[in-house]
Amino acid sequence: MNRYVRNYAVSTLLTLAAVFSMNLQAQSLDKIVATVDGAIITESEVQTRMQLMKFDAAILGREAPQVAGLRDRALDSEIRHVLRARAITNRGIQVSNERIDEVTQRIAAGFELTVPQFEAELENFNLDLDDYRELVWGNLLLQEFVSAVIVPSVNVTDLEVERYMESISKAFEPINEYDTSILFLGMSRAKDEAQRRQLRTVRDHIKKRLESGRTLVEVFQEVRIFDLVEYGNLGWRAENEFPENVLKLFDASRDGETIGPVLIEQDVAFFNIHRRRQFSELEPTSYRLYSLRQMLLFARNQNEREANFAFANELSQRISAGESFEELEKLYRDDTRFRNRGEDLGWVPEDELPAEFRTNFAQLNPGDVGPVFISNLGIHVILIIDKRMSNLEEAKTRYAMNTLRENKARSLSVNWEENLVENSTIVYRQQY
Repeated sequence: MNRYVRNYAVSTLLTLAAVFSMNLQAQSLDKIVATVDGAIITESEVQTRMQLMKFDAAILGREAPQVAGLRDRALDSEIRHVLRARAITNRGIQVSNERIDEVTQRIAAGFELTVPQFEAELENFNLDLDDYRELVWGNLLLQEFVSAVIVPSVNVTDLEVERYMESISKAFEPINEYDTSILFLGMSRAKDEAQRRQLRTVRDHIKKRLESGRTLVEVFQEVRIFDLVEYGNLGWRAENEFPENVLKLFDASRDGETIGPVLIEQDVAFFNIHRRRQFSELEPTSYRLYSLRQMLLFARNQNEREANFAFANELSQRISAGESFEELEKLYRDDTRFRNRGEDLGWVPEDELPAEFRTNFAQLNPGDVGPVFISNLGIHVILIIDKRMSNLEEAKTRYAMNTLRENKARSLSVNWEENLVENSTIVYRQQY
């Protein structure tokens, strides 16, 4: 055979073999590995989920997920993603692309990365930005579902709040925190008596130099050549992180003062106290409360919604022009457009108000009418009777209420997902 013809034939065969191999690989990655109520899950989707799990661990600085069982965990995660997404979107809950982009950008910024830099990190794991946006979309869908469906179904009783408040009462009590630096002599790690004697000599030298007016960091520069001598800034640490003998010296000292040598088990330390403050493990934040009264109109269909929304805006303008809210309630007492002609809502925390109503609330005063808005209950015209900041006890109670509600919502969410899995038909294809 002509040499050139033979080389061409070999080259062609190798090319065909490569194409055939690529086709096999593509078929392998796109092979169906499971169906969930008829919905297909492919091997490529499972591989993407595995890479997302690896990426998540890497960017958070966690240990890489163990290879053993990783594929099974990724497949289970993908199945649950499919079930959740279908169940939630069937309820009409959606997440916009703008919201997904906003959250993705915020996540990237949290790691001090621009979106292109974040995308480059993804590429190191054979992922693209759309793969990560799919993950964000699924998480946002679940958040919207929990907020719109599960949280409103949660009931927290006054007795539950009272008991929870009792269980965490100590967490509200202030404790001392200290911002300190430490010069540490690791006596317990000395390899022999000669090194221990050397460290005792260093200890005595440090004490004399501090008494002569040197700072802790200056003295460290003199003794840093010795093994087992370390210096560091501890930052803010709570009092329960220090031994009792150290705390007694802290209490007897002033800010800026250096104390030591202090024995900490077998080791020796010198401390410089920069600042101190009181801190509560739980510090409920103050929040704004509004005393409100509302009129509520029906919005049962599109025509009714449009007509009553226009009427509600007319009522709002009349109240703003000086007409009495109470007089209008009486005037329209028999009007069938109203679902409720006058209802006292009591004191409502600002963040429990709809976003549409909250937008311009800070500028409103008692006697003002908030912007008309539509909810699943109907069309709201709301009068601000009064506003104030919460007191400490209200803030504590609200913290307890929110914590209990979140815990119950989390439990209900887990149960809801497990029911989805149990009531679905999952068919696993044989692994290849």
